Amino acid sequence: MTKSLSRAQAIVLGIVVLLSLVLTGWVFFQAGSRQMLWTDKVEIRAGFSQAHGIDKGTPVRIRGVEAGQVVGVELPPDANPDGKVYLRLRIERRFMPHLCADAKARVLNEGVLGGRIVNIDPGKDYTRKLAPGDEISAVEPRELTDLMVQAGQTLEEIRESNGTLAKLLKSDEAHKEVVTLVRDTQNLVKQGQETFRQTQDTIRKGEETITTLKQDADAIKRLPIIRDYIEDSNAILVRPDQDRDRRVFATEDLFEPGRAILTDHGRQHLENLRSWFEALRVKGSDIVVATYAAPAVPSDQSASVALLISQKQSEAVANYLREHVNAEKVTWYSSRKITSLGQGFNSPPIAEREPLPASRTEIIIFLPR
Repeated sequence: MTKSLSRAQAIVLGIVVLLSLVLTGWVFFQAGSRQMLWTDKVEIRAGFSQAHGIDKGTPVRIRGVEAGQVVGVELPPDANPDGKVYLRLRIERRFMPHLCADAKARVLNEGVLGGRIVNIDPGKDYTRKLAPGDEISAVEPRELTDLMVQAGQTLEEIRESNGTLAKLLKSDEAHKEVVTLVRDTQNLVKQGQETFRQTQDTIRKGEETITTLKQDADAIKRLPIIRDYIEDSNAILVRPDQDRDRRVFATEDLFEPGRAILTDHGRQHLENLRSWFEALRVKGSDIVVATYAAPAVPSDQSASVALLISQKQSEAVANYLREHVNAEKVTWYSSRKITSLGQGFNSPPIAEREPLPASRTEIIIFLPR
């Protein structure tokens, strides 16, 4: 049985469609902004001996401010295998006046678990500016593995040397190498501590953001226009201000095993409810079909699959009641709502006082007092 939309329903549907189009347009606009489709942009180059972790799309920042991205990584030619690996950096043109000829590019880690970024120090030679297409100076990153290799080489040289410890201590070159190694290691440790602190701050902010989003989502679900489309199962099943009458069927009495297809026996069970629905045709009443699944031990079905199957089973019962039993009919000119709920492995919001099948379908009529 089909129904045409009322004027109010058509207006609400139009608003929802309009909001969806606006949201889609906004998402595409933001994606285009991320790819700098709407801004004037230029390219510059930076050459490094290695480009570990750098690929197309790697963010480019100027003093920490998002300015563009890497659009190409070019290996040295075969004739010069020891040459530089050049990065093509595409940035917004509005940043070019801030870049001096002595600007430098560095490859940094974005947090402990984050990827790489290219950060540009604008330089201080304000008399000469960087032009589009120019090559920018690059500062080679100091990797922890490089320091470890250097330390290993130093220890190997000490072990293989023919001098004594006193001779080593008197060697100015060895002393300088050790002092430099210790200083670089200390700087890396400090950098790691700062990065760890920033990561902790980011995680804490993320938790706060998730809490805020959950509160906003709950508030949105309570809006008059939205709450008809986003339903809370607890609010649907628990109504202290209404009376209810219920019929319960074991899942195997209605459906084929593991499917949302009614058996002949199941359809007959639903047909037998016709007189029950007719006796409770009360203005302001509504019907809820809720299906629960029993978790098997060992479980051969995930919670998400059980939720999906139970939802489909509830919808199958609700559709049959609408089309064949006229359960939603109240008078010749009015009808009542039938809501389908798939509960999966979830427990009922109110503890049952009587033993019921673990895998079951409940048909509930809520009546105004």
